[in-house]
Order: sequence, then structure tokens, then C-alpha cells
Amino acid sequence: MNTKGIKIGVLIAMLLISVQIIGWPISTQAAPHTACDVIGLIATDTTWSPSLCATYTATGNVIVNEGVTLTIEPGTVIQFNAGMGITVRGTLKAVGTAVSPITFTSTSGSPAPADWSGIFFEATSSSAELDAVYNYVSGSIIQFSTIEYATNAIRLQYAAPYIT
Repeated sequence: MNTKGIKIGVLIAMLLISVQIIGWPISTQAAPHTACDVIGLIATDTTWSPSLCATYTATGNVIVNEGVTLTIEPGTVIQFNAGMGITVRGTLKAVGTAVSPITFTSTSGSPAPADWSGIFFEATSSSAELDAVYNYVSGSIIQFSTIEYATNAIRLQYAAPYIT
């Protein structure tokens, strides 16, 4: 029996346990105030928040699938590589505040118009629903958000998000 191997295994296990107790979580999730790369199909309800990632960087196109909601919380910054964008087939809820707006922008160090493609709402996207006095009730919404340096900030294909 190899007792040296067993001792090393026990030592590693104890080290991992003590690291976790000290407060260094063993996880692949992003720690707050880091950058997160996003790309591809969003197939389940998802929330982007500055408490999870300081900046979200779209390294490729992002697609919000039908029946799925992407919620973007106040203060979130989303940067896009050249030519990339978001296609909404489901629901986009990007609701910032006057004090903490959401920013959609370019990754370029010297940003210029048309750096990224923009936000595209397809016909299948969830249209906004309003009450009798035109207050937002549900569906896609962009509020208190800055969209800068896009080719087409917002494009609609038989879609009706609430934008204010």
C-alpha cells in the first residue's frame, strides 16, 4: 500500500476544505467586479447584474431564445466586440434607473459609430403590454439605458418593446 500517496491525498483534501472555510470559494462562477464574456444562445431565464460581473463583454452575437427572459439590472455595462449584437426572440427587460442606468457600448478603446450592430427585436419577441393609462405591465422593455456606438441602436421586426 502506498501510504505516501494517501497522505498527499488527505493533505490536499484538508487544504481544499481549509481554503473554502477561509473564504476562497471553490467555484467557476465569476466573482463580483470581474469581466464576463457572453456569447451565443440564452436558453433559460438569465439575469445580468453588476453584482455578478463588472462588465459583460459580448465576444460573439447573443440571442435571447423564444420564451426566455434576459433581465439586465441597473448599473450593468454591456460591451460588444466589433459587429456583434443582441437578437431578442423572447423577452428583454433592461430597466436601469436615473441614478444607475444600463450602458450598451463598444469594446473599442477609441469607440466610434457602428462599432457593434445593436439590439434587434425579432417578430417572435415579447411585445410590451401597457395598462389603461399606458403604464408598463409586462413584455420587453428598455428604460434608463444608454445605447452608444451601434450601427442600429434598436431594430424592430414587427416587434413592440416599451422604450423610454
